[in-house]
Amino acid sequence: MSEASRAMNYLRTINPAADEGKYKDMAAAVGNLTKAEAGTPLGILRNVGITAGLGAGIGAGAYGLGKGFELLHRKITERRNFRKMLEAHPDLQKHEDKARDAFKTMHKYAPDLTDSPQVAGAFVKRVLEYPEAGIAPATIRELVETQKGIHAARSDRGHFAGTLRAISPVSAKIG
Repeated sequence: MSEASRAMNYLRTINPAADEGKYKDMAAAVGNLTKAEAGTPLGILRNVGITAGLGAGIGAGAYGLGKGFELLHRKITERRNFRKMLEAHPDLQKHEDKARDAFKTMHKYAPDLTDSPQVAGAFVKRVLEYPEAGIAPATIRELVETQKGIHAARSDRGHFAGTLRAISPVSAKIG
C-alpha cells in the first residue's frame, strides 16, 4: 500500500461519515487546487498543512497583538503614574531625570506598586538619597516578590470568593 493510500485511509478513519466530495470541495477551496488534485491524499494532507499553518499564524499574530497592547498599556500607566508621583512629591521635580530612572526600575519589576504615588515617591526618594549605592539586587528581589504577592492576591479573588470563603463550613473554626 502506498503512502498516499495510507493517508487517505487514515482520513477516512477520522471521519468516516464525510463523503469524498466534501473533502475535495474543502481541499480545493483552501489550497486552490483543482477538484481532481484535491481528492488525492497528498492534496488533502497539503491542505491540512496549509490550514494548520494559517491557524498557527493567526494564533501567533493574536499573541503578538496582545503583547503589543500590554506594552502600550504599561508605557501609558508608567507615564501617568510618574506624573502623579511628581505631583504628590514636588521636591522630586528638581531631580526629574534621576527620579525617572528610579521610577522606571520600580515600574519594570513592580508596576502595581507605582499605582500609589506615596509608595513610588518613597522608593524614589530612598534611591536618590543614596545615589552611590544604586539599587541593590535585594531591593529588586523585594519588588519582584511584592509584585508576585499582589498578583497572587488578585488571582485568588474570584467573583464570590470572599463570600464563599466566609460561609464555607471548612473555613469555620469549631472550638
